[in-house]
Amino acid sequence: MIMNSFSSWLGVAGINLYLLHSRNQTNGKWALKIQIRGRDGMHAGFYRKFFLRYLIPALLLAIPYIGPSLPLADIGLLLVDPDNRTLHDRLADTRVSNYPTVST
Repeated sequence: MIMNSFSSWLGVAGINLYLLHSRNQTNGKWALKIQIRGRDGMHAGFYRKFFLRYLIPALLLAIPYIGPSLPLADIGLLLVDPDNRTLHDRLADTRVSNYPTVST
């Protein structure tokens, strides 16, 4: 049972990393038809998308007493920021935008 859970987690993480690298999306962003771009609208590099936007905030969440308050600060900044950018967007200098659709 533990191996099944681990292999499932590894599969989802692998799909997320592939989508993040190839399409600037994760599973959730793919479902919502949004993507991660640089603040200037250009392609954000994998380093900015993975390390600065996901890994560093995840490590900060593990800090006792400080970590649990970070999601509140993240949402609070989104509510008052005129650019609609969260704390992890500012850290990675990214933004979330609509995924371009191809019309036929």
